[in-house]
Amino acid sequence: MEKMKKILLFVLAIVFLSYPVASSAASEAIFTITSAETNYSVGDDIQINLNVDAGSYATTLSVIDFDLKISDLAVAEPKDKAEPFVPGNIYSTAGIQGINENIVNVVTYINPTNKPANRSGSIGTINFKALKEGSVTFSYDRIEAAEESKEDDYVTTSASSLTVTIGSTVSAATTDSGTTGYYTYTPTPTVRAATTTATDTSTGPEAVFLVAGIGGFVLFALYKILEGKERRT
Repeated sequence: MEKMKKILLFVLAIVFLSYPVASSAASEAIFTITSAETNYSVGDDIQINLNVDAGSYATTLSVIDFDLKISDLAVAEPKDKAEPFVPGNIYSTAGIQGINENIVNVVTYINPTNKPANRSGSIGTINFKALKEGSVTFSYDRIEAAEESKEDDYVTTSASSLTVTIGSTVSAATTDSGTTGYYTYTPTPTVRAATTTATDTSTGPEAVFLVAGIGGFVLFALYKILEGKERRT
């Protein structure tokens, strides 16, 4: 009986200690790429939207330095090769941008004299021209994002990619959670070695706390029942 009590106490401790670990996984900025469609014809313009859910950094995220990778430039290429990136209204300044082979590099940041209250939303857009039939994937090859006054301390990030089809081939819509049904959302590993993988954004600290609390209550009740049986014997 004494051995059983020790096991229950050990499991109870694990349940409560797991709560802060699970909660910390939600502290990341999640980057996505969207488009109005996933199917285009040769000659069409393709506008991709670069977005961020800043999460716990929603009021502090300041600078974003990223590389966007185009899987096949023969299928689609940037329309403006000199300045392909158009900043959005949150990260409204593009300090650096350029193209090196199939990589578009951009450094964009908020206006320090007119800081937006919320840093989640559109980062900006890039326009492409559909050149020939096939498929092309746009993905974040590298992301370094920082908070105000912490430019050398990058936040934790995760990212997804977007695949579009050019020509007569129809691309089936994905059913992955987090999609809106009109673009392809392909989860990928985190873009930096120091980051964590993306978590389900529907599970927040409140849900984890509830699970931990229920588990702890059940284990404590079992412990008291066993203790009562031991006294009666």
